Amino acid sequence: MFARLLVFCSCVFHVLGLSCYWNNKCTYTNYGSKTIYDDVRGDLRDTPELEGCHPIGVWALMRHGTRNPTDSNMEKIQHAVKFKDAIVMRNLTGDRGKLCAQDVSNLQMWSWDDSISSTPGYLTTNGYKEMYDLGSRFHQRFSTLLPNINWYEFRPTLEQRTIKSAEAFIEGLNQGQWLFTDSNATDRDDVLRPYYYCARHNIEVYNGQRSTDEMNKYMDTLEFREMLHRLQNRSGLDERLTSSEAVALYDLCRFDRAFSSTRSSPWCALFTDRDLIILEYLNDIRHYYRNGYGSEINGKLGAPALKNLYENFLSVVSNDSTSITGYFTHDSLMQMVYTALQLFRDYPEVSGFERNEDRKWRTSFMTPFAANFVAVLHKCPTRKQSELYQVQFFINEKEYHLCNARSCNWKQFHEKFSRFLDINLDECNIDKEISPLQKLTFRNVTL
Repeated sequence: MFARLLVFCSCVFHVLGLSCYWNNKCTYTNYGSKTIYDDVRGDLRDTPELEGCHPIGVWALMRHGTRNPTDSNMEKIQHAVKFKDAIVMRNLTGDRGKLCAQDVSNLQMWSWDDSISSTPGYLTTNGYKEMYDLGSRFHQRFSTLLPNINWYEFRPTLEQRTIKSAEAFIEGLNQGQWLFTDSNATDRDDVLRPYYYCARHNIEVYNGQRSTDEMNKYMDTLEFREMLHRLQNRSGLDERLTSSEAVALYDLCRFDRAFSSTRSSPWCALFTDRDLIILEYLNDIRHYYRNGYGSEINGKLGAPALKNLYENFLSVVSNDSTSITGYFTHDSLMQMVYTALQLFRDYPEVSGFERNEDRKWRTSFMTPFAANFVAVLHKCPTRKQSELYQVQFFINEKEYHLCNARSCNWKQFHEKFSRFLDINLDECNIDKEISPLQKLTFRNVTL
């Protein structure tokens, strides 16, 4: 009880602005799409088994683990690093800046790792461990199924971070007992990256103005301008920080924190919790319009993966077999899948006009690093015929009730997923064909 009281008090002091970042035990941990998986995940092993049932099929869609910044944001982050000396000097001299002495010392001792610049977008050591640990938990949860698998597939997209994530997951899954291996990634994967070859999405959404307009609208709000003012004061910088520079400092904070073994970064000391909440929302706006309900095409692009899930389980039931499938992809697809399923939808919609504190669209909880959407097909011999097959769902290892119960029976599963069999992506076609070079230009930013 005493320990809990101490933690509670430290949180209260932080809310009142009386705490320093370096010793704050209640730091804000939600960093949008760069959230550390262990900060938000559940644990498959803790969910009770379905009574009278045993798993016969597993289908998992997984985001890669923690990665380095990609080329597209590396330059901006490295520009933000150049503020370090000025921030330290202004805070040390005492005439500017609001940082605590230890936070300033920690920033002073910090240095940029040049290997990050030479490996943009690569899976980090922490990212490998995230995926290995996830595979280990799958090993324990499905220990009775794995020795009896009739068919399996583990397939990544053609990126180093997803290929290495697959390797790490399979290593954790095998635990030296089985010989599961991953399939070769293909140049074109219409299940795991349908948006990559969708001309309409590339032109109207990915390179369209809607997400930028909504983000700019939010950056013009009073609460965002107040955040900029607080950041300016805490940093002590003479030069007026722009919104883009504030976002770059935020990216530096959240990436560096994700790399750290202590889950902390001296760069995060620049921000109050309220600042981080505001910047998290800006990130959510971007993903909402790029990958979510902000564009009608996004939900349709999530359908091929759900069609694959339905066909996979239909095959298991029809052939009285067993299977495990693991796909390693990106948060773009995962958000499109959730949009196709009408999950995490807000009314009114997410916009730059005003931040909704109670919104469902929270990328911190939906698609952190190593995010996963898992479906488990069970056979329940002791139940009546209509309940013989049950499908259980997990989002980031937390049981998710798609059918207002712990699982969907086969009829419910069929009603929810069979509609994806007829998906048609003709809407991706536009009058102007896109060359491979243009595709690479469009996709120089991989979320």
